[in-house]
Order: sequence, then C-alpha cells, then structure tokens
Amino acid sequence: MDLSPNRIETDVIIIGAGPTGLMAACQLARLGIRSVIIDKKSGINHQSRALLVTARSREIYDQMGLSDSISENVSPVDNISVYLNKKKALQLNIGIRREAVSEFPCFSVLEQSVNESLLRAHLKNLGNDVLWMSELVRIDQQGDFICAEVVHSGEGAVVTEIRGAYLLGCDGANSTVRKLLGQDFPGGTYPRRFFVADVFINIEEGENMAIASPASYSFIAFFPMKGKNRYRVLGNIPDELSDKTFISEQELFKVIETNAPFPLKVSQMSWHSNYLLHHRCATDFQKGRCFLLGDAAHIHSPAGGQGMNTGLQDAFNLCWKLDLVIRAKASSRLLATYHSERYPVAQALLRSTDRVFNFLMSRKKVAVMCRSYLAPWISRLFLNNKRIEHRVFNVFSQTNICYDESPLSINSSGQRLNFKAGSKCPALWIYSGKTRTKIYDLLRVPGFHLFLVGSQPSAALKADCADLNINIHIADMSSQWETLGVQETLCLLIRPDHHVSVIADNERELALKSYFAAI
Repeated sequence: MDLSPNRIETDVIIIGAGPTGLMAACQLARLGIRSVIIDKKSGINHQSRALLVTARSREIYDQMGLSDSISENVSPVDNISVYLNKKKALQLNIGIRREAVSEFPCFSVLEQSVNESLLRAHLKNLGNDVLWMSELVRIDQQGDFICAEVVHSGEGAVVTEIRGAYLLGCDGANSTVRKLLGQDFPGGTYPRRFFVADVFINIEEGENMAIASPASYSFIAFFPMKGKNRYRVLGNIPDELSDKTFISEQELFKVIETNAPFPLKVSQMSWHSNYLLHHRCATDFQKGRCFLLGDAAHIHSPAGGQGMNTGLQDAFNLCWKLDLVIRAKASSRLLATYHSERYPVAQALLRSTDRVFNFLMSRKKVAVMCRSYLAPWISRLFLNNKRIEHRVFNVFSQTNICYDESPLSINSSGQRLNFKAGSKCPALWIYSGKTRTKIYDLLRVPGFHLFLVGSQPSAALKADCADLNINIHIADMSSQWETLGVQETLCLLIRPDHHVSVIADNERELALKSYFAAI
C-alpha cells in the first residue's frame, strides 16, 4: 500500500513496526482484521538490543506456524556461568524444560532484528506490509472512529489521513502516541550508562553457555549468538568514559577485555551502542480508542530478558479482543480488560527487574558483600532443589503469568485443581479414543476452544458452540489430567491467547451463553 493524499480506511491503525507492532499486525491478519502499520524508520533496525525469547513467546510463534523458522534461527542457552569478582561462583542450568508446562526451553537467544524480520516476512505472506518512513503527527478521536494524520518523509512530504476503529501505540519508549494522548510515564533513569556490542571472541566455556560477571564496580555479560565465536556483550560504561558521547571500538575492546572474568581477546566488533536504562510505566494502557503496548507502555532494565517478550504478549492479549469487538461478537467493555490484565504484569516486572538490577549494580558495601559471599552460598543450596528449579523456570519463561483477578476468568468447579482460571493452559496430551494430540497443536486454530474431559457434548452445547464459533474437543480422562487434580468430568474453556477462561464440572455450570453475553 502506498501513502497518498487520500484517506485510508482500515480497522486498526498500528504505530511502530518493532516486534510488538509487527506481532499485532500478524495477529490481526490471522483473524481477518484489517490493519495499517506505519513506522518512521526506513526499515528494520539491525542494531537492536533485545536478545532473548522466552518459552511463552515461542508458544505464540508456534501457534502462528513459525516454530520451524524460529528453531532455525535461535541459539540455545543451556547454562549460565556466574563469576563474582572474576571468580567462578556457580553454574546454573537455565536450559531446563518443564514438559508439563511448555515444550520449549526457558530461554533462547534470538535477537530483536531477527524477530522483526521473521514477523515482517510472515505479515507479507498474510497480505500486509509496513509503511516505512511514515510518521504520526496528529490523533483525532471521534465517537466511533479515530483519525491519524501521517507524514511520509520520502520524496516530497505526503500527508495522509488514516481512519480506523482503533489505534495501537507500539512506537517504543519515546512513543509519539503516548505523548499525543497526554499520558504520564512515571518512573526514572538509572544513573550509569551501559553498552551493547556484537563481537567475535573465543571463549572456552563450552557451547550454549552464557556468562555473567558482576564485580564490585562493574558488570559484564556474554550471550552466545548464531555463528561461530559470535557473542552479544552487555556491560556498564566505566566511570572514566561516562562523560564521553562517543566511545570508540578500541575503547570498548579494552572495557570488555578488562572486565571479562578471564583472559580474552576481542578479534572483531560488528556494531556497538551505549545508552541509559529507564524504568517507567504508563498510568493507563488505554485512552478511548487508543492503546499503548510494549515499550510505549512500560520500559525496564534488561534483567531477566523479559522486555521484548512482554511486548509480544501485550499484542497477543489485545488482538483477539479487538477481533471480537470489531466483528460485534463482544461489547467494547471487553477491551478494558487489556489494561486490567496487562498493567499488573508490567508493574510486577518493573519491581522484580528493578530489584535484581539494583542488586547487581549497587556499589554499597552491603550489596557488594552479598554478591561476593552470600549470593553464591545461597545459590549453591538451591542448585539441586527441583522445586526451586521449577519456580525459576515458571518465572523466567513467563509461563506463570495468570489473570485470575480478571472478570474473564471464572471457576465454578468444586475440584481441587493444580491450575486455575486465568492461568496458561496446561501443556499435556489429549487422548480421544485411539488418537493422541498435543493440546497446543489444537490451539493453533484461532478462537476459543472447549475441552470436555470425560464427557460428551449434548446437542444443546454443540449448538451453542456452533453459534459462538467455539472449537469443541473431547478428551478422555488420563493420568495427566489426574496429576492436575481432575477427578471427574471437567469443562475447560480456553481463550484465543491460551489462558483458561472458564472451569466448570458440567455443562450447566459452564453457562457459555451467559459468559459471552457478559463480555
């Protein structure tokens, strides 16, 4: 689509073609919802900082049919070696898998630019593409639509009005959408500057090994990238360089080699950047027909590798709701659950990453002593504790995110289950007669899914599901269901974003029509 002085009509306007905006455009296209996605850049940014994809994000990619493409491009991280004051303190297994939770590992390395390239290619296959070099300058919200005035900065300035039902601000930390909406962005900026660099070095720590080395006055980390001896290096700028606006490759070579916990030589650097880190969160993720997603809504330290993934999941949460509202299958009040569900996730992430980051970077004597002596001792105590290992996986893989306080989450079951309404759908095999299927393979079909465990649907339920466009699956009782606490028949309604929406013991308590009328 080319920009022209004429008005463009669409369903959803997306500002920003980073991972979040591209994910939103792809999800909407899968659901048959029209969107126009613009970005003021000339193309994908191949010098981006985000690096890790979590198990939860890989589940989303898998639902989109991109699992093979992702697998071909990821670099696995099985272990992380932690050095404290340049002495190896412990080695953590972060390549653990919890098959009962997700078929994917906790973390994989897949840099942001590759995520963007794969998403854009997928978007083009779905019949849409990004309008590059196009900048938002004005938003005008009307009663039942929104207008975005866009300036194309190619040959000659072309002003275009894009009209849609809703607008998504996916335009990063300096979001124009957020500023035009007058949204507050409270928080702060960490005082020290940091660098990121892609380098070629020979590290003899073994394959698929990440390295973190907090010291008294420095921090540096190495992540293995696709390609031999290629690493992404993150660290803080030393005090003697902190006032320089430009830091040369040779100066960074020296910083990396000096702060590394073992002797190494940087042979080549493909790119580098230095920056300040922020921790901020918008006060509201929705204002009228406009929504804030990803870094436009919340930014935080890179501790835990959660940032890009949280933006992807913002889009995954919102787009199915937009689909139902735009197609008049739900009222607009459904859209309010985007903020009520995703804001607590962002706030919890800000708190946790802030605590971890301050612990790693603090120069206070107490913090330095804890990093040097107490932390390794405590870590070793828990290294072989399966319960702790499982909890670490659930948190860092983002598979523990739960919307149990959401009005969309209803539990009317009397059974003592090991999961609840609002939690991510359990990862298990569905047995039905002689067939066996992974539940997440069934969830690749967009829409709601109803699983009937140990029972058959009545004619009335079949009719309701057909009317509401719900996919029905018959599941035999199995040991996996019993492990989850299922002792008798169970009805399980799964949302399009894989979260459990309704749990009931029978059809009467399920009350599908009442549920959908309420949303």
